[in-house]
Amino acid sequence: MRKGKLIGVLLLIAVSSALLLIGARWVHFRLTHAVTNAVFVESDSLTRVAYRRVGGRIVELYREEGDRVRKGDPLAKLEDRDLRLKIEELRR
Repeated sequence: MRKGKLIGVLLLIAVSSALLLIGARWVHFRLTHAVTNAVFVESDSLTRVAYRRVGGRIVELYREEGDRVRKGDPLAKLEDRDLRLKIEELRR
């Protein structure tokens, strides 16, 4: 009976260790990856993205899906005619 108890304890330790490892990997993945719709983003660290909503039509795309980007790289160009007109109006 003692051998059966030892095997049970070892099995419990193995299962617990496996669950702990899976949980730790899941937490690490959730902290370093973001998945939204069909977009997959990976980061070396937590990053806060700040942006301001601006209406407009995309007139040019500089990057495509799967391209690597760095901080500050432009992704797209928006039609800014209305914005330029508003700025010009305010300057008068």
